[in-house]
Amino acid sequence: MSYVISERAGRFLGDTELMEYHDLMYEVDGMDGCNITAILDRGVAVGFFPDRAGQAKIEGFKPCPKCIG
Repeated sequence: MSYVISERAGRFLGDTELMEYHDLMYEVDGMDGCNITAILDRGVAVGFFPDRAGQAKIEGFKPCPKCIG
C-alpha cells in the first residue's frame, strides 16, 4: 500500500505523475538525475509499505532508468 510523504522516508520513493519509483540508495544527482527534491516539492511523492521494489511494481510503478535501470 502506498502512502503520501512530504519528506524522504524509506528506501523507495514513487512519483505519481510519471508512475516511476526510485531507489534512494542509488539516487542520481544533477541536472539529468532523479530530481527527488522536485518530486517532493510537487507533492507527488509516495512511499511504499512494505518498503520494497516489489511493492512498487505491484502498485503499477515502473523503475527509474537512472537509479535502478
